[in-house]
Amino acid sequence: MIRIDSGVSVGLYSGHSVTLAKREKDMISSAFIRKWKAANLKEHSAAQEHFLDLYRLLGEPTLAEVDPEGKWYCFERGASTLTGNNGWADVWKRGHFG
Repeated sequence: MIRIDSGVSVGLYSGHSVTLAKREKDMISSAFIRKWKAANLKEHSAAQEHFLDLYRLLGEPTLAEVDPEGKWYCFERGASTLTGNNGWADVWKRGHFG
């Protein structure tokens, strides 16, 4: 669940919600927008950092925090496409995203 409004619940992980004051959420959101509006990077150069910043923005744990071995949640994993071809997932989590 992600709800962003005043007295914000920004994420839920293992039954614990992370709540930020509206002012804190606005500062984090503003910094995220400012950073990524100014970025002029190619997708491959920016993808992982962008995802990590999104996790921080939403108050969610990062991939390495929840799966340090990358067995079920990781960046850059070979995956099948919807058409049955082989491809790559920028972020892969077993049982999610498709």
